[in-house]
Amino acid sequence: MRNVLAWLVCSAVVLSLCGCRGRSPSDVYKPPVEGSSKPAPQDPDQALAEQLRSGTVQMAAASDSIQDALKEAKRAVASLKGDLKDAAQEVVDYIDDAGATVADACADPPALDDVKKDFAAADDVRKHRIAAGNDAYTGLQEAAGSVSDLQDQVEGLSTLSDLLKIAISDVSDAIQAYGGTVQSDDDVPVKDKESEH
Repeated sequence: MRNVLAWLVCSAVVLSLCGCRGRSPSDVYKPPVEGSSKPAPQDPDQALAEQLRSGTVQMAAASDSIQDALKEAKRAVASLKGDLKDAAQEVVDYIDDAGATVADACADPPALDDVKKDFAAADDVRKHRIAAGNDAYTGLQEAAGSVSDLQDQVEGLSTLSDLLKIAISDVSDAIQAYGGTVQSDDDVPVKDKESEH
């Protein structure tokens, strides 16, 4: 009996510390988002605002990585001549385009108040940033492929190759932070995981 009484007292204390309360309509279970094993968020506005904030932070890191790769690519081009220089310049162009593509996705995201005022518009911002990330990802993959081809003929491109891998990984992380998935050329348009409001 003592054990049962102690257990009941302990349970009451735990429940009071956890702030348990009656369930409101928003606490009721919501079905999982299509294509996701996670249940829908209890506060879609807050979830979207957090995705936008997190994605922006990750995309800013990706932008920095792209700039590092761009500097290294320009340095490599300066030492080449003829057809090799032209091929390396294409790499610079791919990286430069990727950097320009993610620039908008690094802008300040809509705040929670803005999301609450117009969820659809804020979600469109998120989708646009996912698409920009995927465009940049594709361009960086092209650049990495070109660098790989050039390495057969040019020495000293290992640093550029490594920086491109970092940039590609960072862009991938940003896309996922925005709630999207990384696309290949064969994939369908941006698939996103955010539930409808």
